[in-house]
Amino acid sequence: MDAWDLEGARAALQRMPKSAQTVALGKALGALDREVVRWQAALIDARADLRAGRPKEARQQAFALMNELVIRGYPLLGDFARKALALYVEADAAERARSLESLLRYAQKAVAEGDLARARALYEKAVAVDGTHAGAHAGLGRVALLAGQHAAAVEHLGVAVRLAPDQPEYRVLLSMALRALERSAEADAYLQQALGTKSLELEARRRLSRDAQRLGQDDVVQRLEPRGPTGGR
Repeated sequence: MDAWDLEGARAALQRMPKSAQTVALGKALGALDREVVRWQAALIDARADLRAGRPKEARQQAFALMNELVIRGYPLLGDFARKALALYVEADAAERARSLESLLRYAQKAVAEGDLARARALYEKAVAVDGTHAGAHAGLGRVALLAGQHAAAVEHLGVAVRLAPDQPEYRVLLSMALRALERSAEADAYLQQALGTKSLELEARRRLSRDAQRLGQDDVVQRLEPRGPTGGR
């Protein structure tokens, strides 16, 4: 019998000779029925919060339900506990994603405003939220590069390139950091790889060109200039 087959349990109980024990069990099943309805409503509410873009609230509701089930220790809680746990994990992931997106947005704003210290702190928080996010490592590497911390820039940008090998912008930034450390051969290789793709968009070239100008890398600025029909050459 399925763990949550309460109708089956009630039917089996009715076939048993009536006694004080069977009456007590019947009442207990009725109470459990009402609890099941409440738990189902809690799951539905949490799922609705998640779909409405409120992962924090969904996570809190899922945690509260799991906590109640564990504390009460119901022998039939398995199915609801699994559903609550799955919802909690999903809501937690959604909340972390939202937090990461917000951190990256404010970090980019801080870089644009020239506040590298704040940008670094925000990117470090982003890496703490998701250590496998290439953009967070790239942002941290770019801040280090602009702050003159070239070895740290190479470290973080190297991670970004490994995590997102198809992202040419990270290779250009890594090339700049390597060039600043006078590792010209490696720098040229990464720059050539990036420029050899068609996915380095015009806006990215302009942004990278501004960074190269700040670093005094005029040769990189020239190589980043758009060429062809749309580049004016």
